[in-house]
Amino acid sequence: MEAPQLAAMVLSAHTLRTTRESLPDALALMAHVLREASFPATELEQLRSQVLTGLEARRTDLSALVGERLARNANVFEPDDPRYVPSTAELIERVRAVRREDLVALHRELLGASYGELAIVGDFDPDAIAPVLERELGTWRSPHAYTRIDSIYRDVKPIDDTIVVPDKASATLAAQLLLRTRDDDPAHPEYPALVLANYALGGLMRFIHEPHRNPHIIDDRILHRQFNFLPFARALTLEECGDHPAGRMNSGSGVADRRRWLERQ
Repeated sequence: MEAPQLAAMVLSAHTLRTTRESLPDALALMAHVLREASFPATELEQLRSQVLTGLEARRTDLSALVGERLARNANVFEPDDPRYVPSTAELIERVRAVRREDLVALHRELLGASYGELAIVGDFDPDAIAPVLERELGTWRSPHAYTRIDSIYRDVKPIDDTIVVPDKASATLAAQLLLRTRDDDPAHPEYPALVLANYALGGLMRFIHEPHRNPHIIDDRILHRQFNFLPFARALTLEECGDHPAGRMNSGSGVADRRRWLERQ
């Protein structure tokens, strides 16, 4: 019988911290948990409840709403594709539908150590660790060969939307520009300049609760003085997909009604 063709994005990352003497036993315990996962039904329901609570909160979370809107606009995949971006409502339905049997099947059909990576940093004896890893994980073969699921670039229709969330004392603006580029492609000599521009324009998240910390930001002072709004954060990030020509530049900013913000202090 031909093996089924499976496609999924599964990231299983685990960390531990221990002493030199306890490291072999700790690694053996981690390997046991990975290989012999039992997925207790009670734990599944607790986790389901936590996840659903977080998803419900996203319905009125400004950053989550604008992020979802942009991500779904850029989504070019069908719902059965691992790269598909589901809405919050779809995610809630999917989480509610998960059964313990589904987790057991995924563990059996997809997980293994054939393509795993391990990094150990600190005081340890490699000669003592290697036999433990070989004994505990050496025979845990992945049922299927690993193949990277590529990111692709496609043109999408631009949007300019406003999402109204009642009784919110703040506002969030987000923008996204899809890029046909990658960091190691000589056909895109402008990429280094794009990285520097991203850094010069703000780089990662910058919090500006206190205007005096960034007195050079003119738009922040205008919001603060003329419109009685208190800027609290802005961000500019550049994402690239390594060896795949599908990147994006994201920009975001948030402001809060200064009077209502001060009332809460």
